Amino acid sequence: MKTIIKNWFFWLNGLSWAQKLFPLLLSLSYYCIWSHQNQFHHDQKILIVIIMTLAYSGQRVRGIFNFLLPFILTAIVYDSQRFYSNFLRGAIRVKEPYFFDLKFFGIDANGSILTPNEWFQLHTHPLLDLWTGFAYLFFILIFILIAAYFVYWVHRSSRISWAFFLAKCYWLHYVLLVPCSSTLVRSPLRFGPSKT
Repeated sequence: MKTIIKNWFFWLNGLSWAQKLFPLLLSLSYYCIWSHQNQFHHDQKILIVIIMTLAYSGQRVRGIFNFLLPFILTAIVYDSQRFYSNFLRGAIRVKEPYFFDLKFFGIDANGSILTPNEWFQLHTHPLLDLWTGFAYLFFILIFILIAAYFVYWVHRSSRISWAFFLAKCYWLHYVLLVPCSSTLVRSPLRFGPSKT
């Protein structure tokens, strides 16, 4: 047991100050922001425990932390948008996405052109529902597994994980600055005001 503790201190002393302090400062700032908003719940506690455990458990586990860091930051950014989204959101567009889908992805159905979602609403099948539900529920987990394959077995680079983080941040902020209603809401609302 003494050897394990001695090796852990040796590993910890070998880290730079940034490597030592970043997980702690990330966890503390995350805690302070949520506590200040009186919305600190068990899911934030679990995320902080995961961050601290992966960051300070040793050299082998630190590699997993470095791999998961972009996904952890994505979760933090996604979770925090409830605080600033109402200040940035502009007028929600309904017509433009619908006509875009109609022009580029329109499907001819007995003389009328339908968007893919309108066509799928007319042609439902339980197996298609199962497949799309599975893809929707597990797409982030599947991406993490693919990223792990590339990072640990193909070329040992974490660029794919950071690309996910940057693309997700870009998408989240683009949606806030140029909000578009999904074409799925067009059918019942008929281009009326979007309900947010």
